[in-house]
Amino acid sequence: MSWLTAIKNFALGAPQITTDIFDKNDGLLVKVGGFFNGLHLSESEKLEHNIKMGQGVTEFVKATLGENTEKSKARRELAVLWIKVQLHLVLINVICVPLAVLFPEQGKPMFDMMLQITLSWLMVGGTVSVMAYFFGTYGWGTYVSGKKKKS
Repeated sequence: MSWLTAIKNFALGAPQITTDIFDKNDGLLVKVGGFFNGLHLSESEKLEHNIKMGQGVTEFVKATLGENTEKSKARRELAVLWIKVQLHLVLINVICVPLAVLFPEQGKPMFDMMLQITLSWLMVGGTVSVMAYFFGTYGWGTYVSGKKKKS
């Protein structure tokens, strides 16, 4: 038997193989799925599972209702701190401008250094991220969702 005959026999037998695997009533996938993790639940087990899930969701909603969880407080504090740092860097740049004008030899390099720090990808990216955190949902709800409602 040549390799062409083997390929021909495999190709002709392929519909039978796919039927054996993918048959929706007696296929191999259906049989494997039936035994996967032994997930045969009775109606009372399904009801008990749904009650536990509902209780868990209720507890989560109660915990995060006012957004006063420790994580959300920490995120807000870090965001405000980041904005304060960025604003202080801008203030330092404003202070360096007269120094650069009055004392060009010392003031100009200091101004250039502070401007590079203030406009670095880290500081600008962090500030944009914080602004998206604070105003992102407002913008999404006002402009994106508002346009869909009007249409």
